[in-house]
Amino acid sequence: TKGAIVDAFTDMADKAQRNDRVIFYFSGHGHTVDLPREGQRGYLVPGNAKLTREDLERPARVEQQCVPMTALRSLAKTTAARHVLFLVDACYSGLAISGKSAVDIPYHLKTIAVRPMTGIVTAGRAGEVAYEDPDVGHGYFTQKLLDGLRPIKGTVLADSVPKDKPDGIVTLKELVSYLVTAVPEASQGKQNPQEAQEGEGQFLFIPTEPAPPTPPVTPPRPSVARSSDYEFVPVPAGNGVAAFEIGKYEVTVAQFRKFCDATGHKMPDQPDYA
Repeated sequence: TKGAIVDAFTDMADKAQRNDRVIFYFSGHGHTVDLPREGQRGYLVPGNAKLTREDLERPARVEQQCVPMTALRSLAKTTAARHVLFLVDACYSGLAISGKSAVDIPYHLKTIAVRPMTGIVTAGRAGEVAYEDPDVGHGYFTQKLLDGLRPIKGTVLADSVPKDKPDGIVTLKELVSYLVTAVPEASQGKQNPQEAQEGEGQFLFIPTEPAPPTPPVTPPRPSVARSSDYEFVPVPAGNGVAAFEIGKYEVTVAQFRKFCDATGHKMPDQPDYA
């Protein structure tokens, strides 16, 4: 909700100390309205917004229920945290952008790590739709963001400096360089991430552990197990146990015979009960 977003940021701003680093990540709906007096304004649309199609064309209504993109920078000024980074995966999110590019900042880790900065990286330019990839369950922006930061064979995709031997640390500069190439390629040019920052520092991403092993592929249950005469109920995950489903009732001999017929398993030597 709008209130929850503002309250959470306010709480963080109160607690953050000058050596802290903060990431604000938003993945959801975005909207842009034409303002009567000063061009356009972009908004993050919270989950509880109740806006009709007509309301979406009314700036005051949108302002009342949504979070202005311009408020992100204003909120960042209220915290003592040394580095604040906004990652916004939403339609029309380019309207959050103003300021200079992080790509122009020299690469000097020991110096830039201690300098303050506020950065914003958005899914696309103003007016661009943020597309999703149903095959991976993410938007293109989030998919490539994860790819760029995920440890692979001792390094990460976005780690590119120096070119001959990456140092294992991803700066905002490197991450942006990766995203502005990878996202347009994935979206066939429909999305073009934008970024800007205030201050001379850099946000640093340091992998702390190797990539997790690929989980084994679980073969699907035979279709007969999903027949109308057999009901499954979900069992939530617990300590060391993943979530799973279990039959609500005992399996009858007839049901087990149907399973064997469908899968090639052999029935045990038992009387021929119905």
